Amino acid sequence: MNKVIFILILGTVFISCNTKKVQIEKDFIINENWDNNYNNAILIEKLTTTDSSYSSYNKIDRSVIERLKVDSTFVAYYSGLNANEPDKPRLKGKVFFDKNNGWNWSVNGKEKRVLGSLENNSWYKFSELYGSAIYEFVFVDNNGHTSVLTVNLNNY
Repeated sequence: MNKVIFILILGTVFISCNTKKVQIEKDFIINENWDNNYNNAILIEKLTTTDSSYSSYNKIDRSVIERLKVDSTFVAYYSGLNANEPDKPRLKGKVFFDKNNGWNWSVNGKEKRVLGSLENNSWYKFSELYGSAIYEFVFVDNNGHTSVLTVNLNNY
């Protein structure tokens, strides 16, 4: 039992130490974890609340996450890793939502050059940023400011 606890603590410390900066704003994301080998994708899902009292709530905590579900009207994806397209542009540094990054997003299954800014008073879940079960839950308030909660669903 002590060995299991030690391994869990060691794993958590390892992930924490190896996870680099991720910054999500209304118009862009900066992810220092993207590389050319394994971590080179982004999935953005718009979320809705199952509890209307949380529709404009801007303080994110774990209790709020339990009240969110995927809104299928907006799911955006890009991966710079594709064995069939070795010259496909890689994600690196800052990726804009409101500008052309030189590649197409897949938005609800259709290609799109520019996503547009994240909407005010809206929730989003960002995943595939680290190549594991770590998610960034984001709320954009009515002024366009973002609040972010990082959740490792392996530990949730």
